[in-house]
Amino acid sequence: MENIKTLVEILFFSVSTVAVCVSIFTYRRSVRIRKSEWLNALFEKYYENERYKRIRKILDYRDIDHKEYDSLKGIIKKLLSGDKNLDDTEITFMEELVDYLNFFELIGSFVELNQLKHKEVKLMFEYYLNMIKEIDFLVEYLRFEGFERPISLLNKI
Repeated sequence: MENIKTLVEILFFSVSTVAVCVSIFTYRRSVRIRKSEWLNALFEKYYENERYKRIRKILDYRDIDHKEYDSLKGIIKKLLSGDKNLDDTEITFMEELVDYLNFFELIGSFVELNQLKHKEVKLMFEYYLNMIKEIDFLVEYLRFEGFERPISLLNKI
């Protein structure tokens, strides 16, 4: 009788251990799947959504299409000099830029909260972060307006 009780205890312990291992495996897989879905949503928001397309295009083609790039540069230089008198077109332009920069503020917040790893940010956004980093007046504007998290991302890319 004692042997049966010991056998049942061993069997129960073994089944419980396997169940815990399966639960951990299932949980980790589920977390990875949700993280992949979340990263895909970030990707879509940045690359496929129209919201950031104009600013990305301006930065991407600054060597080819100087007009909008020079316009952006002029507006930022104006703001950095303390002149806040912008016309409606300039205000709209700056709102688009600030939305774009706020996206990287959000990404930086996720990194700070350990929701994103620098490696993930680098894989998805390194090209555009490096582009921002290369444009002195944009980096100056980030500092001027207190965009701490994008500056932190730029320093780690």
